[in-house]
Amino acid sequence: MEHSDMDIKTKCFRERLNPPATCPFPDGKAGLACKKLKLPPSKYTLSELVDIYLGDWRCHLCVWLTGFSTLDFHEAVKYAADGRESDGKLKICHFKRIKIEDLADGRIALLKQQRKLSRCKSFDELYEKIENLIESVPVSGLGPMYVYDVALRIGASKGLLPDRVYLQCGAREGARELGLAHTSQTIALADLPLELRRRLTAYEIEDFLCIFKKHLKKKPLQQINEAYEYLSS
Repeated sequence: MEHSDMDIKTKCFRERLNPPATCPFPDGKAGLACKKLKLPPSKYTLSELVDIYLGDWRCHLCVWLTGFSTLDFHEAVKYAADGRESDGKLKICHFKRIKIEDLADGRIALLKQQRKLSRCKSFDELYEKIENLIESVPVSGLGPMYVYDVALRIGASKGLLPDRVYLQCGAREGARELGLAHTSQTIALADLPLELRRRLTAYEIEDFLCIFKKHLKKKPLQQINEAYEYLSS
């Protein structure tokens, strides 16, 4: 199956389409893919799981990144650090268990240094600066997941996106289930199965690994790549 650059790179969010033209959910609320996973996890190929992600989940992430790309930098920092999506209301799902006072401390710390954050030229630089700021506070309730989710949303406002897959919590577990190296902070795209790196961006792969961590099964990377090349030929 051929996929356009639009499909592979999710350029739509940078084109200010809100929701994306291909989004089957006009209100931006994607369906829950887990409701469709009625077969045992072993029955799903990696390709089938990617299809489910593209159909039910990518749209959801794309809509919120689209929203952050339309905000000015101050708003993007304020909303993201405070655990809110681009509408300023809906709470980022990963942050629902974080204490309000911890989020407030994170917001204050990042807003004080927003000028330094605005000078970042890459996602990696932005992530590192946010990580250092949070560690310097420090706030015990704000960990790697907070740093990544905040950096991704602030980065969207500046057009800075990761070109490597960041691992934390669920994404790290998903990488382990695929038999990938999972002890470092990031994985290079070249080290991922062809099925993932040819159809999804780095930040989509992080999202995919987290969502489907319980449905991924360890398989030799060479076997996965050979199967994908055979089906694509």
